[in-house]
Amino acid sequence: MSDRPWYEIDLPEQLMSPSILVYPDRIDENLCRMIALVGNVDQWRPHVKTHKLPQVVTMKRRLGITRFKAATIAEAEMTATAGGEDVLLAYPIVGPNIERLLNLIDAFPATKFSALVDDHETLRRIDEHAQRRGVRVSLMLDLDVGMHRTGFPLSASGTGFSSSASGTDFSSSASGTGSSSSAAGIDRALRFYESMIDRPGIHALGLHAYDGHIHESDPNTLRSTIEEAFAPLWQLRDRIVAAGHPSPKLVLAGTPTSRHLAEIGDVEVGAGTTVLWDAGQPRLSPDLDFTPAAVVVARVVSRPSTSDANRTGNGLLCLDLGHKAVASEMPAPRVAWLNLPDAVEVMHSEEHLVVQSPAAGSIPVGTLLYGLPTHICPTMALHQDVGVVRDRRVVERWNVVARDRRIRF
Repeated sequence: MSDRPWYEIDLPEQLMSPSILVYPDRIDENLCRMIALVGNVDQWRPHVKTHKLPQVVTMKRRLGITRFKAATIAEAEMTATAGGEDVLLAYPIVGPNIERLLNLIDAFPATKFSALVDDHETLRRIDEHAQRRGVRVSLMLDLDVGMHRTGFPLSASGTGFSSSASGTDFSSSASGTGSSSSAAGIDRALRFYESMIDRPGIHALGLHAYDGHIHESDPNTLRSTIEEAFAPLWQLRDRIVAAGHPSPKLVLAGTPTSRHLAEIGDVEVGAGTTVLWDAGQPRLSPDLDFTPAAVVVARVVSRPSTSDANRTGNGLLCLDLGHKAVASEMPAPRVAWLNLPDAVEVMHSEEHLVVQSPAAGSIPVGTLLYGLPTHICPTMALHQDVGVVRDRRVVERWNVVARDRRIRF
């Protein structure tokens, strides 16, 4: 058995830097772990924004996954081209994107497309375009469960929710809980959903909510936070059914909440990061057990010195991994370096990353470093292609197809 680290490749001198490497065996392992976590393939609607690769869509389909989630028209097109049978475009569709979505529906008759809506005027426009084209567009009512990014507000003020009753089973209707503000918001959301049902160009498919604001690391706190955030949504679902309408499909959850929401049984969870994993997600989801399946690689291009570095013994290394090669929307660190774990980021610019390390003096210019990005999803969008590692060799390169905003449509 080799003592070499899992990420290390043969012939590193042939690898361009900066770059991304992906490890299909590890991707496959993560896919199987996620299916086991949610219980069955029909409860997982993986978000393709993490990888943006048709080859990974194919890997998912081989395991029986048929439902997918996308954030852009290009991601939806990429998924359909790779054979995805059911694609939710989890984004408000406005402007020219209405016709682009309709063009996708025409071009891929074997794929079921759906999208989100949370605005009356947008709903009217989509219905108008759909009737003109002689089709029905499947839409999910997007609900704001506390992130305040998109979604129809479930509180009357649109600013949040009051606490639900302690100890409520969050998969139940939770009748009698919540404030009058929430009750008024649920009434408004029900009327909106029924207006979707009434429009001839619209198929009201169900309810969608993203809970990206929930970042509790303690499992008990996480569960109670989920209970509070989603109590109005369960009440809305029950109101829809009580009004005589079909039970709405539910697409919920980011990665941190996926385990808890999957327990309900009739929920599809939209976790995407679990496929590749990164250095940031374990901090948000310490109870999730996935393995890194993608790394960024960079080289030491310079060894600057300062009086402070000489005095402290912490030398500086400049790497070729700037803002344009790794996601940088978050505070440092942007990378967890696997073969230089004590590196501390001290400066980051467009094409350079300067780190400080006690080992800097023994690391020559040209050394290849492997790291886990803090956020893999936007990092993938910064690279034209990725190296595919099998048996420690980069055997091919996969184009990151859906990094583009437009492919054909």
